[in-house]
Amino acid sequence: MALKHIKIRNFIAKMLEEESKNTGEILRSINDHFRHGTNTQILGNILAKDPRFRKIGMEYVNGILSGQYKIAVWSLAP
Repeated sequence: MALKHIKIRNFIAKMLEEESKNTGEILRSINDHFRHGTNTQILGNILAKDPRFRKIGMEYVNGILSGQYKIAVWSLAP
C-alpha cells in the first residue's frame, strides 16, 4: 500500500466500519472533514486499489441534469 493519502484511507476505513456507503457519500464526508479534501478520480483509485475496501454493488442516484445514474457502493473487506 502506498504511503500517499494515508489519512484519507484511514478515515474511509473508520467510516465504513459503521455501514456501507456509496462513492458520493464518502466523497462528501472527506471534503467536509479535511481542509483540502480530494476529487472523485483520486477517491476512485484509493477505493479500488486498497485491499481493505470492497465494492459490493451499484445503486441508482438521482442527478440534476441527467435523471438517474449508477454509483458504486463500498464496504470493508472481510
